[in-house]
Amino acid sequence: MSQDLQYLNARETQIVLYLTQGLTNTEIGQKMHLSVHTIKYHLGRIYQKQGVNNRAMLIKAYYDSRGE
Repeated sequence: MSQDLQYLNARETQIVLYLTQGLTNTEIGQKMHLSVHTIKYHLGRIYQKQGVNNRAMLIKAYYDSRGE
């Protein structure tokens, strides 16, 4: 990751944690009471902040940053 998760807001951090659990955008939206469109919007911002292009790269970068 180009930056640590500390640069994400609370909602963005929660989305990343749900991604690491293997949840889909629909499932994340249901858990967070947000639309799929809103989840996709947040993911785009997260990708931009973290310097990645997709969820697989984000999840890999998340675990790499934790040393796992």
